[in-house]
This record gives sequence, C-alpha cells and structure tokens, in this order.
Amino acid sequence: MVEDESDIGIALPSGLAADGNAVDVVGDGRAALDWAETYPCELVVLDIVLPGMDGRDGPRIPGDSLAGADSPGIHDSGRRWPR
Repeated sequence: MVEDESDIGIALPSGLAADGNAVDVVGDGRAALDWAETYPCELVVLDIVLPGMDGRDGPRIPGDSLAGADSPGIHDSGRRWPR
C-alpha cells in the first residue's frame, strides 16, 4: 500500500490484515517503486495524491512497475472530488 496519510495507512492495512492478508505500507510513490524492486506485489493500493510523485504517475513511468504485469491495482484517495 502506498499512502502518505498515517490514519489511512494504519486503518486500511489493519482491516486487510484481519482478513489474513500481508500488508506493507510505504509513504510515497518513489519509495514504493524502490520497495517493489525488492519485494514483488500481488496487489497495489495506491493513493492518488502523494508527495513528490503523484500516485497517478507511478504506473506510467517506463521501466518501473509497482506490481507485475498481471497484478491488479487499486487507486484510493481521501480527497473529496467535486461532482
């Protein structure tokens, strides 16, 4: 999970772990790309609004991948978007 808000970075992983999932949390997009090089992911929950690198940019960077090509990803945001 890539999330810079500590409340969300604690609550959501706790719920996922309660269902038997292993969850790791990093705080920004660049750290997530570095982390994923060492620890392959089966699923990425990616915050859209992150410091440094916007969460929408990570999956589009050539040669970088947070999850394998066949792995799903979910974008999340605590931001209220206009309708």
